[in-house]
Amino acid sequence: MKRWVVRLVFHRFICWGCKRPFQLYLQKPRYGTALIAFVLYQLFEMHLPQNIVGQSLERLFGLPFSRGGVNHLKATAAARYRPTYDAILHRLISGNLIQADETKARIKGQDGYVWVFTSLHDVTFVFQATREANFLHEFLQDFTGVLVSDFYSGYDSIQCAQQKCLIHLMRDMNDDLRKQPFNSEMKAVAEAFGELLRTIVTTVDRFGLKKCHLQKHKAAAEAFLDMVEERLSDRRRRGLQKPLGEE
Repeated sequence: MKRWVVRLVFHRFICWGCKRPFQLYLQKPRYGTALIAFVLYQLFEMHLPQNIVGQSLERLFGLPFSRGGVNHLKATAAARYRPTYDAILHRLISGNLIQADETKARIKGQDGYVWVFTSLHDVTFVFQATREANFLHEFLQDFTGVLVSDFYSGYDSIQCAQQKCLIHLMRDMNDDLRKQPFNSEMKAVAEAFGELLRTIVTTVDRFGLKKCHLQKHKAAAEAFLDMVEERLSDRRRRGLQKPLGEE
């Protein structure tokens, strides 16, 4: 028989306002950052279920982890990295560019939406139960840069400079061409847009997103818009009400 005596050393404090004593005793985490990083890697990069992650921890390291234990590690990591998340969000809001998009996600059998906001350097994800864009007014109220988005009408009410995503525009044009392969007007617009975009992409690949190099494409971009407007005006004169891609 052996006797063990454990001594805990901590400091006691007193509040000078209410004269009430208290103590600050921070319990040391049971598992270190390396194990938490390993668990997060399996969850987010390998897309493994929490049950499988718990079984692998027990098999590899002899740690009796259940699904609840793995979920507790996720919550611990979320609380630890919350300041990092807030710092990323602050850099996005105070920056000059945000590219936004949303996609459907299924959580515990219910549909929700994950919104992604990114610049050229940072990215953050926001989960919402619906696709309603009301939260964007508070989320982006201090943003004064350029918001790049798809053609979802929820972004239109945001009070900042906006640009529509060229990838979504190209996808929509390609879809219209596949549906109407013999539409000569739509084909002409798509070819003109593709030629304009190729020259711009070549400049970006060579010089980057620098205004001094991109401004040389301004005349060509305005000529393309004038061409589209002229075609739309001609259709109105001929009494054709539907847009080019909806015949």
